[in-house]
Amino acid sequence: MSLRTALSSLIFFLAFTLSFAQPSPHDNIDIELPTYEEVSTQKVFATDPDNKICFIDFMEIDGYAKELVVKNEKGEIIKEAVLWELPDNTLYELVYDEFPTGNYTVELNTFSKILTKEIQVK
Repeated sequence: MSLRTALSSLIFFLAFTLSFAQPSPHDNIDIELPTYEEVSTQKVFATDPDNKICFIDFMEIDGYAKELVVKNEKGEIIKEAVLWELPDNTLYELVYDEFPTGNYTVELNTFSKILTKEIQVK
């Protein structure tokens, strides 16, 4: 039997055996879902002097940016953007001069935490 055949047989046997493996049932299992650490940081967010653009520096994020969510004072989502496809050296520009006057929360979701910034549109 050649080495190649032996390795192929071993891999097939392990895959076959593991495909039928089932966890043993437990009555009282407490599954703890992962929680996001909510952190506010000034290194990631900056605003322009006219207060119409919020710059988000991906290089200052400890991890990859996943999603951007902007909420109004009532907690309603007014803008969402998927970010995980953007490179980690991106300087994202959130232009909010088209938002109605008010206070907003910008949430930058990474794979391990939520970074927040409060903005005010005048």
